[in-house]
Amino acid sequence: MRKDGEQVLIAEKVSMPVIASKRGDLIGYGFATENYNAMALVFQLGYDISVNRGEWPMEMGNLRNFAKEFMSYHYEQSYARRIGELEKSVKEFERDIEQNERKIGNMEDKIGSTRQKIEKETDQAKITGMENEIATLESDIEELTNALPGLRNDVENMKSNIEKLRNESMTFQNAIASV
Repeated sequence: MRKDGEQVLIAEKVSMPVIASKRGDLIGYGFATENYNAMALVFQLGYDISVNRGEWPMEMGNLRNFAKEFMSYHYEQSYARRIGELEKSVKEFERDIEQNERKIGNMEDKIGSTRQKIEKETDQAKITGMENEIATLESDIEELTNALPGLRNDVENMKSNIEKLRNESMTFQNAIASV
């Protein structure tokens, strides 16, 4: 395999029985447009003999099927990777939400038990310390509570993006199959 410029890869003298019984050079030309990436494949049986529909219909059909399988595999893997990354992020965010909710619950329990202690306490210095502790806990609860809607919104957006990617993947797979 060698590069021929920035956009061309050449696999020389390769045996690809899925395309032709003879060895040849498989040339891939990749380029980016404003909206998408594209790739062209050429299978050359000789210096100036490229597989084409007119002279090599069977081999051209085989090359076409090879290209379709390549594209299908590429898109499937690409979308699976992107979906997997998003699903991992969703789990992390959901774990963060659960941890925040648990912390809020624990702090609320602590506030309740501290209030019960205040009712029984007679030392004003201890009461003031416990009231300060309650104020700190309430501030922490407010901070965590304010973060929850943003986290939940992020999770919903990621789930929406996952569904969008799954639909795009199916659209590409169907388009490739219909070519």
